[in-house]
Amino acid sequence: MNSYIKRLLEQVFESYTILYKLENKAHDIEIIKKEYSRIYGLIKVLNNVLEAMDNNSDDFVELLQASKLYLDGYEFSNMIETIASTYSEDPLRIKNLRLAILDTFEKTNLIFKVESMLGKTNF
Repeated sequence: MNSYIKRLLEQVFESYTILYKLENKAHDIEIIKKEYSRIYGLIKVLNNVLEAMDNNSDDFVELLQASKLYLDGYEFSNMIETIASTYSEDPLRIKNLRLAILDTFEKTNLIFKVESMLGKTNF
């Protein structure tokens, strides 16, 4: 695997892990905002790199499909801003937002593909 792609995947996994382990406290909304922005940007870069590559391996094709699905179907910036400005002290809303973001990784199979390519195991 290309070392650049591997590093992108590692960073996505790190941010996912941070989101996964949050405890839904009021200050967590800032962490969610930061990590979501990081993940979204990394996936955009990953998508661009994969599209530019001339590699038709099953892993890269599946990763490209999952990243496109994620980028095309899910965007949480507005929801994060709304919760940050209006409901930042509500742990239930923070939890629901965090779980919605994590759920999109599973729905698109993106996190499973990332874990598989990095040789990681589920939590």
